Amino acid sequence: PVPGLQERTENAFPRYSLYLYSEGAKKTSNFKLSGIPVLFIPGNAGSYKQVRSLGSVAITKAEESDYHFNYFSVDLNGEKNALYGGFLLEQTEFVHQCIRHILSFYSEAKNKPKSVVVVGHSMGGVIARGLFTLEGFDPSLVHTIITQATPHSPVIRIDPLLDEYYWTINNVSSSDGPSPCLSLDKFCVPLPAVHLSEC
Repeated sequence: PVPGLQERTENAFPRYSLYLYSEGAKKTSNFKLSGIPVLFIPGNAGSYKQVRSLGSVAITKAEESDYHFNYFSVDLNGEKNALYGGFLLEQTEFVHQCIRHILSFYSEAKNKPKSVVVVGHSMGGVIARGLFTLEGFDPSLVHTIITQATPHSPVIRIDPLLDEYYWTINNVSSSDGPSPCLSLDKFCVPLPAVHLSEC
């Protein structure tokens, strides 16, 4: 797990953790980072280890470029958040704390990022959108949201908290507007051109 976060969130979120993906010669042990931060949020009953697919390809591609990505992943304890909205509420709050903590690892970076890219698989994409409904959430902390196989409306209606969560993310928008969101599901939402130096 990433150091420092557990001490701050252990009482509120004892079941959850945050991890930084690294491999081989690119392993990061001192947590003084300089890349572009990306946070992966797994879906219903998903694993934080699913980040390996994205992180491994990004590390390989970084050998051919002037920039690189630091992939983080949240461990949401494999909870079935597609069935119970109470899990979604807690997980969204935890992800908010993770984003703030991730940015603290760039204090010595030459180009300090001010935001993270969030990749949400399945219900992880719903959590990413839910960030913008949190009281006190700063929308500028999220540069872009990419959702993969995300149910942007409820698949089954069995829990009132789940219905309320969906209603909130689909009807409440941030005063600054949401971050650009790319859905890799049934349709794509065009994004403005983004320069990596802006991340």
